Amino acid sequence: MGNHLTTLKHRFKPPKSGQSVTQLTPKQLAAHLQPLYTELLRCIGYTSAPPFTDEKASELLALMHKKAAEYGVPLDSPVSAKGFRLGYSEGVFAYPGHPVEIQAFIGLFTWIVVQIDDVVDDITDAVDHFQQRYLSGEPQPHPLLHALGEILREAYVYWDPILANILVTSTLNFLTSSLLETREGFQKMAVTQAGTSFPYYYRDLTGISEAFAIFGYPSALYPQIQYFLEAIPDMALFINLFNDVVS
Repeated sequence: MGNHLTTLKHRFKPPKSGQSVTQLTPKQLAAHLQPLYTELLRCIGYTSAPPFTDEKASELLALMHKKAAEYGVPLDSPVSAKGFRLGYSEGVFAYPGHPVEIQAFIGLFTWIVVQIDDVVDDITDAVDHFQQRYLSGEPQPHPLLHALGEILREAYVYWDPILANILVTSTLNFLTSSLLETREGFQKMAVTQAGTSFPYYYRDLTGISEAFAIFGYPSALYPQIQYFLEAIPDMALFINLFNDVVS
C-alpha cells in the first residue's frame, strides 16, 4: 500500500510556480485508486455484501413504505426516491442482523437526513428553528422536519436512553452544520493557524457518525452498554474518515 500511496502523492504533488498541472483522466485516476481501495478493503476484512432473502427484503420495504406514508413525506421526487433506496441499502446491508423494525428505522432516518441535506437551502428558516420547536413540542412547518422529529422520538423505543440521547444530539449537530453552510459569514470565514482543530470539528458535526455507530447496538440485541460504549468514539471517527475516502 505504501508504494501505491507514494506514487499517488507524487502524482498529486502541488506544482511549483510556473509549472503546468497534469489533469488525470478518469481511467488514470481509477488506475491509481483501485489498488488503494482494494488494499483498504482487505485490511478491514471486507469481502462482500451480506446475503438477505427476498422475503426479508419485501418485509423491510413494506414497513418502510408504511412508515413513510405515516410521516407524510412524498416518495415521488428524485431526491426522495434516491434517499429511500440509500436508506433501504443502509438498513439491510450495514445492519444485517438487526430486527426488521430497527432496519426500517435506520433506513427511514437515512432517507430523511439525505433529503434535508439536499434541500436545506430552500427551507433554511424552518431548519433554523427546528431545535427550538422540537424541544418545546411545537409542530414543524415542513414535512421533512416533522418526520425527523417523529423518528428522533422513536429512537427511545429501540435504544438505551443514554444511546438515544447521543443519537439525538448527533442529529441536531448535523442540522446545525447544515445551517452553518448557508451562512455567508461562515462561507467566507478563514481558518487561522490557531484553528487547526476546527476542520475536523466541523467535519464531525456534519457526519452524524455517532448516530450510525449507535445504530449497531439496539437494546434488543445489546442491553448492557458498558461492554461497547468506549468503542463509539473510534467507530464514529472511522465512519467519518472512511466515508471521506470512498465518497
